[in-house]
Amino acid sequence: MASLAYAFLDKEGCRIGCDLMYLFLVIDEYTDRADPGTARTQVDIIMDAIRNPHNPRPNNGEWIGGEITRQFREKAIHRVSSIVQTRFINEFQAYLNAVVDQAIDRASHHIHNIKDYFKCRWDTVGSKPSFAICEMYMNIPEEVNRHPVLKKLIELATDMIIIQNDLYSYNVEQARGDDTHNLVTIVMHEFKIDIQTAINWIVELHENCATEFLKDYYNLPTFEGFEHDILAYCQCLGNWVRE
Repeated sequence: MASLAYAFLDKEGCRIGCDLMYLFLVIDEYTDRADPGTARTQVDIIMDAIRNPHNPRPNNGEWIGGEITRQFREKAIHRVSSIVQTRFINEFQAYLNAVVDQAIDRASHHIHNIKDYFKCRWDTVGSKPSFAICEMYMNIPEEVNRHPVLKKLIELATDMIIIQNDLYSYNVEQARGDDTHNLVTIVMHEFKIDIQTAINWIVELHENCATEFLKDYYNLPTFEGFEHDILAYCQCLGNWVRE
């Protein structure tokens, strides 16, 4: 999946993207079963490794996620532009904070409404740090990255990734009683509807997002000096949705 999403990167860049996917899997595997306190401890270990990749991890029985994270970051640090490194760290911190919030919601059996769920899921889905890998060799300045059209494309791509992820994972999550952080459950709960009606509603939402994404993609404004990078970045967003 990562190889297809990062198809335009070279071998080393693609490897970094694949390593990030493995890191997400490790984080999900542990934090999805953790209480809020344990999740916060794990998140703090991860961020310490992200910020200090050259420091050896404590050899005192520390959770293995710290060393896995450190190795990922140490490999990536020499390949990623300084602008993107800063962006990645900020986005990864937001993702991890949301993971802790999800653990709190899970412990209290809290079910969000649709609007609040998307606000939370924009971070827990991990798309923003994943998108940062798309621009690992680029130097897109923050003022360009935050342009309204580009922000909208990022949000639409993230919405579609959330929808796809939640549809694919719903059956497994409901089977193990961990489906409160899933759009299918959220829609069923808010509208008081059955599963098929909820899925139909979600599919229509995805189609609307795709239509809007393509409209904005084909009407990108001119970013003088960054046209090639912006086009490649937006194509990567589209690759992520398709994969």
